[in-house]
Amino acid sequence: GIAVCAAIGLGKARDPLSATLTSASALNILQTTTPREVRYCCVKNNILLALGFSRDVGAAQIIKDVLQSKKEPVLLRAYAALAAGYISADPDLPKLLKAIIADKDDAEVRSCACLALGNLKDTTAVPILGKVLNFGERDGKKEAPSVRAFAALALGRLGTKEALSELKKCAQTTEKDTDVRSAVVVALGMMELPEARDIIVPFLQDRTMVIRGLAAVSLAQTKDKKACELIIEALHRNKSNEADGLMAIALGLTGQDKAKEELHRILENEKTRDLLRSAAAIGLGLLKDTSAVPVIVNILKNAKI
Repeated sequence: GIAVCAAIGLGKARDPLSATLTSASALNILQTTTPREVRYCCVKNNILLALGFSRDVGAAQIIKDVLQSKKEPVLLRAYAALAAGYISADPDLPKLLKAIIADKDDAEVRSCACLALGNLKDTTAVPILGKVLNFGERDGKKEAPSVRAFAALALGRLGTKEALSELKKCAQTTEKDTDVRSAVVVALGMMELPEARDIIVPFLQDRTMVIRGLAAVSLAQTKDKKACELIIEALHRNKSNEADGLMAIALGLTGQDKAKEELHRILENEKTRDLLRSAAAIGLGLLKDTSAVPVIVNILKNAKI
């Protein structure tokens, strides 16, 4: 555990003279640590990730070597793909990540390659990510749901109108996989685009309760004027403990005064279950509603520990 933390710490260490540069001595330790010196796989994995965190173009070759060698463990290559998503100065990395996605590679590696392209903000990746998400098959076989889900999240990170169009295609189909639907609705919120509202709204009545809650959070992130009203309506319809807490927090994320009255109603009702009242308190905190402080203090005083 300590070695893993040390690796990540080295990757984030900055030069004493410049906060934008990685510490040269920290980078040297990461680059020169040999496999024989590292006993555990989790440490090896996080050394690669730390090299990515360094954002140093000199670390890119180490990451590329691992990515291109199918003799390396799948998990190590997956971490290398994630690490690649932090080094924007190497033009070869996006090309390599796209090649991995198109290749007959392990789902874990391809999933992380998708996410890395999103982190790199490589908008030229939209077509290949959209194909993974919406085509649903590769070489006559069904695409792994995990890869499709990560492709959706990557599109959300890219945040362009073209990426939104690909997510919309999936949202308007009868997608059966819960993980894919969850990723699509989360990605739509990540974009923070008002245009995403009408795509998100149907998810408020998704057959999976958690997705309804995620849809409320995503809807709040669009900052649409009607978001608060739509979330309150969904909360009143909702009959599931799996979704109502997320909906309460979503009300706080809207930033709208309309949300305060609804959240106070939840918080001040002693018959409301504790977790939902907690979510309402968080929502009011997000709204910076100081009038909720006495109510919260009183709840804490009367809490049974």
